[in-house]
Amino acid sequence: MTEKQSVYERIIGSSRTPPVDPAGRRRLFSTRRVALAAAAAGSLLVCFGLGVVVSQHSGISGFLSRSDQVPSGARDGKDLFTAHALANGVKTCAATYAMLGKALTTGANYAFQTQVAETAPNQHAVQGTVGMRFGASSRLAGQAAGVILVAPTAGACEGNLVRVVPIKQRCEEAPSLLPPGSKLMSPLSDLPFYALPTGEQTLFLPVGENCVAVTTLRSGS
Repeated sequence: MTEKQSVYERIIGSSRTPPVDPAGRRRLFSTRRVALAAAAAGSLLVCFGLGVVVSQHSGISGFLSRSDQVPSGARDGKDLFTAHALANGVKTCAATYAMLGKALTTGANYAFQTQVAETAPNQHAVQGTVGMRFGASSRLAGQAAGVILVAPTAGACEGNLVRVVPIKQRCEEAPSLLPPGSKLMSPLSDLPFYALPTGEQTLFLPVGENCVAVTTLRSGS
């Protein structure tokens, strides 16, 4: 599988057709952002018991298998998270899903799957599951993973992301990868915990001589 690289490097697709392939570009966003607890990961398979519609994207071009199901502005490989949401009838949370998707895939090649409720998808939660790979020039250790969860709230939308990134260095050294202005918070069960100036929170988990960065972000519109 060939994948297209998004721009920007720092630590911190969904149609009702058969799986296909994308990639997108990335820019950090500013909406109302407050960091969230990593407990969001425990609720990531919800669709309120209605059943789900699942589709996947990965590859170089960003084309869906049926281009007539994708807004024309998404066919050039840009903003595929929005294309996935709209193709599945998700309007209220399309922008939030795209913002979090772009934030999640910063600096990586990626492929993703989107799940929406089979009935009234615009009224229920949307979940994205993302696999990522960082290039050889990166200090990040190859593969990574993430999850996006968005849900409508009284005409608006709120969402969370969780990203898990292995790092090729000890956790004592890993904070050097964080942006300037990152603040060390009280440890969580003796694990280093940082608040980033962009609204993310990062928890460092030692794994042997290496480290895993678990990053969370909450966004509301």
